[in-house]
Amino acid sequence: MGKEEKPLVAAILIRGMINLPKEVKDTLHMLRMDKKNTCVVYEATPSTLGMMRKVQHVITFGPITKEMYAELIKKRAQPFNDRTTDSRGKIAYNKFKEIDGKKIKPYFHLNNPKGGFGRIKRGVNQGGALGRREEMDSLIKVMM
Repeated sequence: MGKEEKPLVAAILIRGMINLPKEVKDTLHMLRMDKKNTCVVYEATPSTLGMMRKVQHVITFGPITKEMYAELIKKRAQPFNDRTTDSRGKIAYNKFKEIDGKKIKPYFHLNNPKGGFGRIKRGVNQGGALGRREEMDSLIKVMM
């Protein structure tokens, strides 16, 4: 029996990290979102979806198609350098994805969306930008 592929889910950090509780900052750090307009793509597992629901008041997230993920890699992937520690030799950096034999960083920096987000402080169901979306492809397309 083959391994069943799980759907992909993308998340984008919309709001800044100022005045957030420590546990929310820690969750964002675990999701590798440290700057605004940073996009990460994960498989839709219960643990990653739970982490995204925990910080849904500062991010937007939803399913993404494999075609959009391939376009995101093609246009916005940053090469990963082979440095394994920081300048002091303390922190190990081995967080990269290997796609087609190339090592890339596991996150993507995007631009502000053309036309703006709309109401940033409101949820998607209230006409805003935060929370779970039905699909992320259209937002990522205007942010590339």
